[in-house]
Amino acid sequence: MPADLREVTQLEIDELGKYTKLLNGTKESIKAMSKWLVNHSENMCSVMKELTSIVQGIDFNNFGKKLHICYVINDVLHESMKLRDPMGQLDKMSLGILHFLPTILQSSFQGYSPQDQEKMHNLLTLWCDRQIFSQEPINYIGNAMICPANVPDWNPQYHGFMPPQPSNLLHLSPGFVVDIVNSLLRDSDYPPYTPIPISQVPPCMPEKIPKSNRYILEKYDDFQRALEIIDSKYRRRRQVRSRSRSSSYDRSPRRDYRRSKRQRRFSRSSSRSSSRD
Repeated sequence: MPADLREVTQLEIDELGKYTKLLNGTKESIKAMSKWLVNHSENMCSVMKELTSIVQGIDFNNFGKKLHICYVINDVLHESMKLRDPMGQLDKMSLGILHFLPTILQSSFQGYSPQDQEKMHNLLTLWCDRQIFSQEPINYIGNAMICPANVPDWNPQYHGFMPPQPSNLLHLSPGFVVDIVNSLLRDSDYPPYTPIPISQVPPCMPEKIPKSNRYILEKYDDFQRALEIIDSKYRRRRQVRSRSRSSSYDRSPRRDYRRSKRQRRFSRSSSRSSSRD
């Protein structure tokens, strides 16, 4: 955690509480509180510590207030992007916010409805897409949101956040869960319908494999080849069906009856024409 240049004063704590109380979700109130936080970037860690205490003290039924505080933090993070060096290193303000985000987002996530939880997930997705934070802290915050309280803090031994032990599978994609099950069935001879041991669950999704420049074209070629295989099978099936229908039609009694009827008509017409001659 970066060190503040000075401690936050009681007057500043009172001002922070005032801005939080006036926060009502409007653009003006969010911008006002965001501006106040940016102006106190020199002691951001102390300010965020006080803000975390405020969030934890908000009544559980007042999810809107917690959400609006998260929107303020989002606005500050976007402002802090302007302070970063070209190498993309986190600025001091973002680092000060980052260390308190797991606790704030966990308090704004656990126990709330899926619709409310989705709003927290959307913030994480936004920070990842806009590269406000790298994948490692995003994974850590996402795990902390769904894990019990008192998750591990920043650990220099792991060059960042030490991922907490997962308590469920919500942080994994369905396809990756299937991979875990298949691996257990293949390597450990697990019986079917056995719950996955939590010890076998990784703390976060693996990093995405870098895709080549021709990745989309290669996938499109695979898709076309699959369509050609399906089309050829369908054509062969139609040909077999048409042959079976024609052969069964040729052998049917109705077919024989129509053929004999035409032959009788032809013989009658032939006899009439010969009698006239």
